[in-house]
Amino acid sequence: MKDDYHPSEGGDHQRLLELVSKACQHPRGTQRNRYLNRLIRDIAKSGKLWKENTPYYADALQKTWEFLSKNLCEATTAKQPYDPTRSQITTWLNSYLKKRLLDYRLEEQAENQRQQSCELPLSFDDRDNNYDLVETLEAKLDLTSYLEEFLEWIEKDPTGELKSKHLPKRPDVNCQILLQRRCWSGQSIEQIAADIGCKPSALYNLYKREGRPLLQKFAGDRGYQLTIPGA
Repeated sequence: MKDDYHPSEGGDHQRLLELVSKACQHPRGTQRNRYLNRLIRDIAKSGKLWKENTPYYADALQKTWEFLSKNLCEATTAKQPYDPTRSQITTWLNSYLKKRLLDYRLEEQAENQRQQSCELPLSFDDRDNNYDLVETLEAKLDLTSYLEEFLEWIEKDPTGELKSKHLPKRPDVNCQILLQRRCWSGQSIEQIAADIGCKPSALYNLYKREGRPLLQKFAGDRGYQLTIPGA
């Protein structure tokens, strides 16, 4: 294999599988790292890795490469190592990358909220405000668990219902893509429409007519009563 090999669209998957196989034939060390470096380079060249223009993308991507190195052949930080019979390696990595991007996004939002809270009074009477710290913490924990389940539902679309709801003659513009871009990268409807080449009004209608009812059903089936705003 030549180091200057440029993977083609048709040969991407097989090429990456060969590098995975060769890397995992070696124990941790120089030889495995050599194949890991080539694998990372070819994945980056493939154009199949999730990309977005956010200030923390580089950090999330670095964590993704570390995740790959630690869990490709043996499960070090994951529940199980990469399984080529279950998904393409880029699909496996994209799932992890999107979750890390969401972590950074939520962290950024939390920091903004903390900065805003500094403008509020530093003390208050809990009784007057009817404030229950335990209930608040439990609610946050419940929401975190719900969020993980929600993201997995969007990513895997187990019933296919998200992909089945799409624009006329545009099956590639479906509710799964719409929710992924809205939830993971925080793109506006206008940004998504510009990226995929359709009218913002068409996406608004798709969300209102199909996406929002699916979100409400998902939440309701799990005991949540959510008022879901427009896109």
